Amino acid sequence: SMMQSVPSRIALATSGASARVGKRLDTMDSSICVAVITGFPAKLAYHPSCHLQRGLGIDRQPRLLLAHVAQAEIVPLPHEYECCGFGGVFSAEHAALSSEMVGRKIAFLGESQALRLVACDAGCITNINGALHRRRLLADGLSPDSPGLRAVHLAEILNFSFSGGR
Repeated sequence: SMMQSVPSRIALATSGASARVGKRLDTMDSSICVAVITGFPAKLAYHPSCHLQRGLGIDRQPRLLLAHVAQAEIVPLPHEYECCGFGGVFSAEHAALSSEMVGRKIAFLGESQALRLVACDAGCITNINGALHRRRLLADGLSPDSPGLRAVHLAEILNFSFSGGR
């Protein structure tokens, strides 16, 4: 109605879009994943971002895509559902707490022995890579040959796999 505030209408529109995206992704099956050619020869762990997991209810689909990456060894990330500490303005308003949270995420990545932490949220990736950089642990690039650790987007792993590592 016209009486609704603009923020309320935006929230309703956003929740409707999120529901449609979530429904579409929920119908995805593994048949789209069979074309991965080269693969990614390294240990990978998955970080389910708060927005994707809690906000949109999407968890299975990125894992399904990741599971079909040839040569990759998917290893569990201890306490994977813990937030990395980004959360938009949360990291700015609560910098000390955010730093502690991302530090825990990096420690769990170390425990997993994965070289790359795969996520689907640019905020998480930026936050984790920033913390890795400050600790001098950040790999120079995506390639599994680059020493160090790195958070990467799932799309980067799939692109690397499809493109033959280029």
